[in-house]
Amino acid sequence: MEFDRSAPGAGAEASCKLENGKAFLEWRFHVKGDLLQTEIPGAQARRFGAGEGYTQSPRPVIRLSLMAGEGNVVAEGMQTVGEEEPLKTVLVQPRLWQGRRDPFLYEVEATLTVQGACLDRMYTKLCLREVHAGGAGEILLNGQPLAVRAVSYSLPEGGSETERRRQALSDFRTLLQLGANSICVERKDQGPFLSRLCDRFGILMFERGGLEGQDLLVCAWDGAVEISWGEEGQRERVPAYRGDSDAFFLAHRKCPTALYYKYKARWSEEPFVYLAPESVRRLRSGNYTVTCYSSCGRVALYTDGELFEFRKGDGEFVFQEVPARTPCIMLSAEGDGCSGALSVHKSFVKSMDRDEGKMASDLDKYAFPC
Repeated sequence: MEFDRSAPGAGAEASCKLENGKAFLEWRFHVKGDLLQTEIPGAQARRFGAGEGYTQSPRPVIRLSLMAGEGNVVAEGMQTVGEEEPLKTVLVQPRLWQGRRDPFLYEVEATLTVQGACLDRMYTKLCLREVHAGGAGEILLNGQPLAVRAVSYSLPEGGSETERRRQALSDFRTLLQLGANSICVERKDQGPFLSRLCDRFGILMFERGGLEGQDLLVCAWDGAVEISWGEEGQRERVPAYRGDSDAFFLAHRKCPTALYYKYKARWSEEPFVYLAPESVRRLRSGNYTVTCYSSCGRVALYTDGELFEFRKGDGEFVFQEVPARTPCIMLSAEGDGCSGALSVHKSFVKSMDRDEGKMASDLDKYAFPC
């Protein structure tokens, strides 16, 4: 007999209700196996079964300890396996999980024993939070409005389990750099590994919804709570993390797309400047246009080392009539102590005018972010 680590909470599932500065927790434990076939370790080693002199098998007991840091026990409890009522514990002035601002996790230790002998012991993490739908389509995290910055995400495919988990860990670090605070996933991807990853990085996990598989942000998932936000017909399309098109990362390229930087300019507080190679176009005047994404409030564009123009904006800066006097255009942008550069050959820009379908391949050949 042992804890079912594939179950919610890795075998120790908790629901939380916050009220008057207290956290009321209800625990449900998931155990698998037959006590009659369980060998008791240690000096009391034996098997419980027929012929042992028992009219009925002893009932295993689960002992729970909740800790805030190493050795700091803040709650304890005990329950006999098979009881229908959940185990209830109360925390006074708990430290709540606050998303990316403070993704605090309590440590949980649960021990499965029978007649004083340990059958199994498990450790997991627990975040205390409440997620509700507020008025006007708001999401409330612990009673406070949350500006949802969600990305449609699916676990990596191919390779070994270790490789997929390593890639998922790298993906979440990228999500933090992007400024995202939520992911939107299919139900099939909801599991202990992804849940623990979200809790660790301060990311809320929502269930993808919509009609006929459309990637619309419709409902959120947090344990057994389903909520929705956004006025009907006004819900924003959720950008995809990876895909064949219109995603932050394309299947055939490792570098982020311009869409990634567009959202990073809206979400991230980290100063950055990015000149998008895909945005370079030749105008009828013979000059060019280029788009710069930046979290800075003002950006300066230079062509071949000479100042062309200052622009103010909110994330997206479109520069028009940019002159190009040499075959190779050296563009650079600066803002708030950061900079970015792009070298584009004139033939690349002309080829985009002739054949839009060649843009991706020509981009790799002639456009070089510096």
